[in-house]
This record gives sequence, C-alpha cells and structure tokens, in this order.
Amino acid sequence: MDQLSKPFQVEDKRVAKLWQKCQPSIGFDDKNLSKFKLSDFDPGDKPFSQGGKSDDKELVVQLAEQLDTLQQVFNADRRFKLLIALQGMDTAGKDGTVRGVFGEMSPLGVRSVSWKAPTELEKSHDYLWRIHEQVPGAGEIVIFNRSQYEDVLVPVVNQYTTPTQQQQRYRQINDFERMLSENGTVILKFMLHISKDEQRMRLQERLDDPAKHWKFDMGDIEVRKQWDQ
Repeated sequence: MDQLSKPFQVEDKRVAKLWQKCQPSIGFDDKNLSKFKLSDFDPGDKPFSQGGKSDDKELVVQLAEQLDTLQQVFNADRRFKLLIALQGMDTAGKDGTVRGVFGEMSPLGVRSVSWKAPTELEKSHDYLWRIHEQVPGAGEIVIFNRSQYEDVLVPVVNQYTTPTQQQQRYRQINDFERMLSENGTVILKFMLHISKDEQRMRLQERLDDPAKHWKFDMGDIEVRKQWDQ
C-alpha cells in the first residue's frame, strides 16, 4: 500500500517542485484518507503553464515527442506496459487531453478506452471484469478516459451500493492495481480538476456554440446537481 500511494517521482528538480503542488501530501491509507480535502487544491492553478495558449501548445507537442520516444522503448522492451487513467467531472477536458496530448503520437501501440455505463453483458460480471479486459498488453500504452473509479463514484452517489460494498470496492481496486503493478504495468493517474463555476461556463459554451451542440447532454445538468455529493 505504501508503494501504491507514493507520488510520481521526477528527476528534474524544477519540474518536481511544480509537480509536487499537484500531489496529495498524505498517504492514502484508512488513517489519513479523512484528512484529504479537495478544497486544498486550486482548480484554476496551472503550475506548468507558460502563460499563453500558443506556448502551452508547443509544450504539449514537445511532450508528445517525449512520449513517442517512450513508446519506442516500450515496443523494444515488451516487458513494460503503461496505463494512464484520466478522471474528471463532465467538461473537465478528458477528451481534449486525449486528442491534444496523445493525438500527436504515432498510433502504433497506443489506444484509448472511453468508459460509459456498463452494458448488460458487463453487468453480468464483476465490475472490474471489463476494466481488466482493456488494460495494456506487452509494449502497449493505454489511456483510460474515465476508469475503474467510476465504480466508486456513480454507485456511491446514487446509493446503488451499501457503505460496506463501497469499502470492499476501495480494497478490491487497490488489490487490482497492485496486481497490475507487480506484473509490469506502470499506472499514472490524473484528475482534471475544475470548479463548479468553470463547469457552468463550459456547459453554457456547448449551448451557445452550434459547433459544440453535439457535446451537450441534458443528463449533464442532472449530474451537476450532485456536484457536492
């Protein structure tokens, strides 16, 4: 558990200092979890931004080139597998991140998986069955747009699971990720953190801009009512 909860380590001291601002300062065990407050993190903070969209876009291109190099290493040494999980509220930018960062990469050995509500077939199995089916194979990079954490969000908010089942799922997900890690999968998890006001503006943009109408879903308004939960 200690190994799972350690933050990602970066050799570049300047980058490490910026990165640390985005990391929880506590380990996620049962004793410390209650001390964690999302309100301690500013959703408007952009520690890696250069101040302008064009400069930031150039940094994304550079990042994509670095990921391409990493991908070549993965393909050469097929013992390694990389799983990147993106979580965030509606409009947080998960699709844009997949397109903007990983869309610049060579498609060879890279794939993304967008998780929706489970199908009838998926519901006939345990909730991690469909997740395990899509984890990266040898030499592969996989991006999860949403992830196994949906199964401790939506069911909890909508009270589809009991508190006992909720605790079981936390433990099962930890065990699942430990198994993947011990078998060569590197797991990087990112929450795209936005404020409720920012989400309101982004939803309004989807209504105001005809080119974005396809993104709007009335269900997003209903889910927004559950923001605090």
